[in-house]
Amino acid sequence: MTCRVGPTSTQESGSNSPSTRVYLRLLLAGADCLSKLALPVSGVAEIQEMDYSTVGARHWCYEGWFDAGTDAVVTAGRALVAEHVAALRTNHHAFLNLACQTPTGKLRQKPNFARFHSEALYEYASAVALGAPQRTTVATGATAGGNGVNPLVRIRIEKAAADSGFELAVSWSDATATLRSVQFPESVSVRCISSDVFVVSASNPAILPQMAEAGAVEVPGWSALYDVLGKTAATARTLPDRVAQQFIQQTARLPQSTEAERWVVQRVGQDLFRRALLDYWQGRCCVTGLAVEGLLRASHIKPWAKCDSVEERLDVFNGLLLAPHIDALFDGGWISFSDEGCLLTAATLTPEVSAILGLRDDWIVRDLKPAHRRYLTFHRLHCLRRSG
Repeated sequence: MTCRVGPTSTQESGSNSPSTRVYLRLLLAGADCLSKLALPVSGVAEIQEMDYSTVGARHWCYEGWFDAGTDAVVTAGRALVAEHVAALRTNHHAFLNLACQTPTGKLRQKPNFARFHSEALYEYASAVALGAPQRTTVATGATAGGNGVNPLVRIRIEKAAADSGFELAVSWSDATATLRSVQFPESVSVRCISSDVFVVSASNPAILPQMAEAGAVEVPGWSALYDVLGKTAATARTLPDRVAQQFIQQTARLPQSTEAERWVVQRVGQDLFRRALLDYWQGRCCVTGLAVEGLLRASHIKPWAKCDSVEERLDVFNGLLLAPHIDALFDGGWISFSDEGCLLTAATLTPEVSAILGLRDDWIVRDLKPAHRRYLTFHRLHCLRRSG
């Protein structure tokens, strides 16, 4: 479900105030959705069949639109779209259940996904459809819930929190939301500057993205907020001591007296390390952006055999999530990266060979943190080929 609000030059009859055009869009499954509504309704709504290839059943998209006008004017179009949204809730849930079974959907599954992706946004859409004020700044007076924030903005922030891995209830103080998770002890605060500008801070600034040099980061726009919250939660979940603790717990009772038994223990660690890197890098190659999980490689920067401790072996900052061709070059010492993430090539790799291999000068690892540097230094000094 998406809700888009924008200005329009038209006005519905009976209102002398400038109108706000509202678009509500729901993805649906279940053929009964077509019989629930008398569609198309000219100038108000329509349903079209969709063709997302990964969704293994017929599915449709409903879109309704209207000029919101003012709260005092309950327009026929707005009321009709509100009825449609209510009637189609179960079909929207049916689509979500299908979508979450796809390879991409499984990557997006989070606790309370249906509640926050469907229910909270349904509440938001219903509030818009029923005429909640479309303010563009944080409210200065009391509002619903007593938190000093436009209730529609509040709902969207709570949904962003849940989608990004903060599954516990959001607490509010004036214009600041505090986000928490059962998966890590750190909390994250989102302070509303306006309806689409935020300041994000954390109880442990180390979990914030690299751009947060002053312990907080100003975030312009909802897409950027999702990106910052997702990266922050992933970093908090995969801090080195947390992955190592999981490893110790899972291997405490495993025998390690033979080579085969030690290999089993090592495999547990490597699986945990891979899952941590998939989480940290958001399921994408940190150089190319490739998002096919089965092709991605969890590459140690300082090799497993040369690590001095379990903590080093399972340190998420000692790893890069790489496409297979880049992993082969990096693991073999043919390429490395600077502290800024820029590509470095072995002295023995000629320009002709580099061209055949498809090496590109614009390959760069983005969003590196200071904790990556000591491992990258080791790789450049001890793994990058000097000869042969």
